[in-house]
Amino acid sequence: MEIIKSYYNIKPKVVLCIVLISLFLIPLITYATTIYNIKDDWSDTNNPNGVWSLNRNGALLTARIAGGDSWGSPQQAWGSGQSFENIFKSNGTEQFTHDWQQDDIVTHTPNSTSQFHEIKWTSPEDGVFSISGAAWSTRALSRTNIWSLHSNGNLLTQGVLQFGPTSRANPFLFENGSNGSSVIQNLSLFKDDTIQLRIQNISGLGDYVGLNLQIEGGPAAVPEPATIALLGIGLTVLAGAEVRRRRKKKTINS
Repeated sequence: MEIIKSYYNIKPKVVLCIVLISLFLIPLITYATTIYNIKDDWSDTNNPNGVWSLNRNGALLTARIAGGDSWGSPQQAWGSGQSFENIFKSNGTEQFTHDWQQDDIVTHTPNSTSQFHEIKWTSPEDGVFSISGAAWSTRALSRTNIWSLHSNGNLLTQGVLQFGPTSRANPFLFENGSNGSSVIQNLSLFKDDTIQLRIQNISGLGDYVGLNLQIEGGPAAVPEPATIALLGIGLTVLAGAEVRRRRKKKTINS
């Protein structure tokens, strides 16, 4: 009972000691963080590919060679519909004007304003995740696209892409979307929840759009057993010291 009472009458210096111990132990807490990056994880042979899938209005795209424009070497792509309506990782042999580099992820949006290309990420586990990335227009053709991020189909944020205001050197960062950066940070997700990046034309003709998409996170931070043990020892020592101090004070006063 004496120990319990000591917690309710604890002195400021003891509180300070507890705070200092806690601050010392914070670096010992481990975070299971994984980075998922569409560029790094890209596959020309599999769709879905692990946590990623490439879609058009929810339907999986199929492998094919990009058409409609000229490449020095065949450009492997994922698409459906017209031959240029694809998502691909650039092989760097484009023979037309464009604002992207080899290995960039690029999509040519469908010409229909009711159709969109989608990069979908499916959470492999329960956890906390954050989204980052950007999109940009790649040609001066007066064609306008819109990007949007969704969680389980629900809109998080979006932005309009036009050539001039956006470029590879000055892309539209997702954190600067319509609803700010907080809506794409520290999202609590369950296993099989999804994040979708959608690109859609709103001007009647689609065009090439450059993309970056990264999702980072994992299970919530859990202290290591050693960390918990150290914290317990520290608190026990402090409590014991407080009890001894009170007993000594009681003896002196009696």
